[in-house]
Formats: sequence, structure tokens, C-alpha cells
Amino acid sequence: MLWQAFAKRGLGINATQTYINDVLTASNSFEIPEVFQIKKTVSHNTATVGQTLQYSIEISNNAVCGDTVYNLIVSDTLDSKLSYLTGSASNGGVINGNILTWNIAQINTGTALTLTYEASIQTSSQNNILLIEDFETGSTGFSPGLWQANNTAFNGSSAMFAQNPAFSSNLALQLNPFSPTENTVLSFWHRYDTEPTWDGGRVQVSRNNGQSWIDLGPHFILNGYSSVLLDESLGQKVAGFSGNIPNFVESKIDLSAFAGNEVIIRFLMSSDNIIGGNGWFVDLVSVYNDGIINQVNAISDGQQYVVKSNIVHTAIEEPCYGLKVLSNGDTGAGSLRNIIGCANGGDTIDFAPHLSSIVLINEILLDKNLIILGHNSLNINGSLSNARLFSIANGANVAFKNIQFVQGGGPGFVGNGGAFHQTGIGSQSYFNKCSFTFNQAEIGGVMYVQSGSSNFVNCTFSENASINTGSLIALDTGSSVQF
Repeated sequence: MLWQAFAKRGLGINATQTYINDVLTASNSFEIPEVFQIKKTVSHNTATVGQTLQYSIEISNNAVCGDTVYNLIVSDTLDSKLSYLTGSASNGGVINGNILTWNIAQINTGTALTLTYEASIQTSSQNNILLIEDFETGSTGFSPGLWQANNTAFNGSSAMFAQNPAFSSNLALQLNPFSPTENTVLSFWHRYDTEPTWDGGRVQVSRNNGQSWIDLGPHFILNGYSSVLLDESLGQKVAGFSGNIPNFVESKIDLSAFAGNEVIIRFLMSSDNIIGGNGWFVDLVSVYNDGIINQVNAISDGQQYVVKSNIVHTAIEEPCYGLKVLSNGDTGAGSLRNIIGCANGGDTIDFAPHLSSIVLINEILLDKNLIILGHNSLNINGSLSNARLFSIANGANVAFKNIQFVQGGGPGFVGNGGAFHQTGIGSQSYFNKCSFTFNQAEIGGVMYVQSGSSNFVNCTFSENASINTGSLIALDTGSSVQF
């Protein structure tokens, strides 16, 4: 009651006074201190359909005036993709529809109460990963600026790295534009070693194509900023990642506040002009267009406002990333090779719309029945690395649509079939609205059909070559091709 009396007069918990040019200046506050705080945790940051999540809600009474909390009502609204496990709620929690409620008689000052419950993941939205970037090959999904590829990686063999020099610099790594929804979360893995409290990294967002930037510090829901650093443009210290974290950790940011806007995300490494450090490593950046996000609300006698917990998030991991190719890398998470390897026979694979070019260093084996659907701007490119693009084997039936196959094989490739080599009794391949350009091999610049049949519909061919025979298609005895 004492704080309420002060707050009515503008002397609440956040009221301040200070001297500016020898004049006493005050700022009013009409807020009262929260009598209790809520911290929510979840057992898994990433999970799959069918998996059970354990939730924990810790309510701490750290009242400024030593008040006991009476008749506390705690409510937790379950995400529509969750199913409550009957009887799992501790302390007499009751489920009604998708709202779990506890009625707590009292929590004495200086004590804490922990509530728990369990729920299983029942469904997953299709294509819940908007993009994934593991920095394994090229820079299709991002603009590196002065960041450099580095083999100190969390996933695969490459991460992006920004140095922390002993001179003033701001190094920006930008993701290509995308549009968040009300459920979008940005996830990234990182480690850093910078001059503590002076140099370090921040994550920012732009809604106007980079003309201005908003810091995402308030929107972290996992492993947010750890320290402060100097922003020389402002002439003051701001929150950021600074100091030394020796092992990769995952951080997550809730992007729901930016739903409906096309945004650019940047990772900004800032250094001052005195002492340097090592730098900031960033890897496996993912944008989840769905997941499970929630927080707890509570209200008690004598309080006129609702206390909210922190937000917790669990990403729903789809097997094989939902059979969607999300990375332009030759290998690594979400790459074409990765998706083909974990797909089952009869599956259909497609590509994220932001992908335009996938560069293969070594050929990919196709030994199961698959349908692979591209889009008009997508090319699969061997960059004349003297390696074939694909080998079809073991009687597999494979169909491709809307893909450009470019620079398979090369002038030094001594094998047969620059883009494709088909073997295995009964193997069949189908190409619809595909193009083949600058493929080269010793025999069959585009394809060598050793066994089975191949069919091309509405396809185009340009500048393909062979050293011996068959600049387009070379056939072995008993095989066939149809245009």
C-alpha cells in the first residue's frame, strides 16, 4: 500500500532526479515494484513431433517491502500444437481447454515456488524453416562485407568471422531480406573473444532496406546480450556480446514485432581504437517461421496489473528439414546432398525460393526413387570442377523439373556424362522444363545412359561438349533416350 500511495503522486519505483546545469530535474513514475517475479524454462530448445516437453515456472517473492503474496492466480496458455499430459501439472494445476491455471494461496517473502507440467508436440506446420545459412559455400543467402570464412565452425567446416582489431571499425554481416510472421524466430550459434566491455557484437534489424537499424537486444528469448560495449557513433556504452565465450552457444530472437515487414538482419562487430581481441564467430543461422512460443501470466490480491514471465521458445525440427533444400552449400545442414541422403524412396524434394545457385564440388548419388522440383531461377552448378553432378544407380527412378544444370564435368573430366551418369538395370530419369549448359565429359557431355531409359520434355541444351562422342547424350547397348 505504501508504494501505491507514492506512485499516485508520481514517486513510483522508476522516479528519478538529477542536476542538469546546476538545475534539479525530476522525472515522474507512476509504477509500483513487482511484488513477485516469474521465470519460465522449457526442457528442449529444439524438438520433434511426438516429443514431450517439460515446463518449469519459478515464482519468486522478493518484495521490496516484505509483503507476502496472497491468492496468486497463475495462467499458462498452451500453444495449439501442444497437447497437455493429463495429471502432469504440479501443485493442483487445472486445465480448461488450452489454459492451465493454478490458484496459489500465498508465497511468503524471500521464498520461491516452482510449478511444473508436461505437454507433447502433436503437429508441425509445413515448411516451418524459412531459411538456413551454414556458410559452407559461397554467399548466396548473405552479404559478408568484411567478415571472412573461418574453419572454427559449429556446423560443418566453415563459419563467418569478424576480427576485433585495435582500431575503430564496424563490420557488418547481412542476411538477405525476408518477411517474418507473428511466429518467426531467428536462431544462430556463436562464440566470441573481444576486449571486455568495449568491443563486441550486436544483432540489428532494418525495415527500410538498411537506411536505419533497430537493435534486437530487447527481443532475445535465449542467451541474449552478455555485457556492454562502446558505440562510438553514440559516444556511450550499449548492451551487446562482449568478453569471452569459448564454446559455441545458441541465441534466439523473437521477430514477431516485425511481422508484415520485409527486413534485413545484420550482425555488427564493433571495435574501438585502443585494444583489440580475437573476434566474433557466427554459424548456422536459421529463421524459423513457426515453433512453440509462450509465457506465463499471474496476478495476486492487491496488484492492479499482470506480471508476465520471460518468453520461451521450442523450434519444431522437421525430419530432413521438411524435404526442402535451404542451403546452397555442397554439404552441411539443409544442403541438397543432406536432404537427398536422409530422404526416403518416393519423397518429393523442393527448394527454398531464396536459392538461386547450388555449387557442387563432388557428384551426388541418386539411388532411390525421388522427385526433385526446382524453380525457374535455380541452377545446380559444377563450376567445371571436373566432377559430375549426379549419378543415378540401383534401378532408381528420378524426376527433375524446372532446374538448370550448368558446368557439370569439365575439360579435365575423364569420366562419362558431365551432368549425369545413369547406371543400374531398370533406372529411369525424367526431365521436364530443364536446361543443360556448358556441361562437358569424355563421352556424353550432358549424360551417359549406361542402362535404363531417359526422357526429356520441354528441355533446352546449349554449349555442351564431349571429347569423343555424344556432345549431348551417349547411350550404351540396351539403353534408350526420348525427347
